[in-house]
Amino acid sequence: MNLFMIIILIGWVNNSWGYHSDNGTVFNSSKYGGSYGPSFTTGDTIGCCFNSKNNMIFYTKNGVHLGSYYFNTNS
Repeated sequence: MNLFMIIILIGWVNNSWGYHSDNGTVFNSSKYGGSYGPSFTTGDTIGCCFNSKNNMIFYTKNGVHLGSYYFNTNS
């Protein structure tokens, strides 16, 4: 019997966006992310706003806006 693990991270699969805690990178439907914000850990509160009309997403960390990220929907 062969056992293997598949790891799928948010932001790596089509039509998903993710802000990763380990390095603050943001991902949009790709395993290749862009530099975005600070890392975060247990106890931090992360907020998210997704604007599909303007192809923009932003995150907050503990109530502080981390800046807007514009993504390409043609990829």
